[in-house]
Amino acid sequence: MKSEPSFEKSKAFAFSEPRQAKIYEALKRTVGDATASFYKDACKIYSGAYDLESETHLIGHLLREVLGSLTEILLPKDYVSSEGGNENERKVNEVITRYKIDINGKPV
Repeated sequence: MKSEPSFEKSKAFAFSEPRQAKIYEALKRTVGDATASFYKDACKIYSGAYDLESETHLIGHLLREVLGSLTEILLPKDYVSSEGGNENERKVNEVITRYKIDINGKPV
């Protein structure tokens, strides 16, 4: 059984992988502080530093916020989504197609 969550301010956080820090800095520089903070908080929760019963739900929500910010910036203003299916998946596929990104994340 999990203990009661602690709401004390956490100590300094260090990303567990250099790639996480690189993504955070890129988000902060190109998208903004709020989006970078959502990503950092998801990494904090994922690290296991908190005893939360809804960890996966919170991480999913935070990453959907990051995704929303990225697609808002990367999709053209006149983008109109088609009906049916998963809206986020359609947006990601549109970004991949528009910027010619292959499945390995390298430009085509």
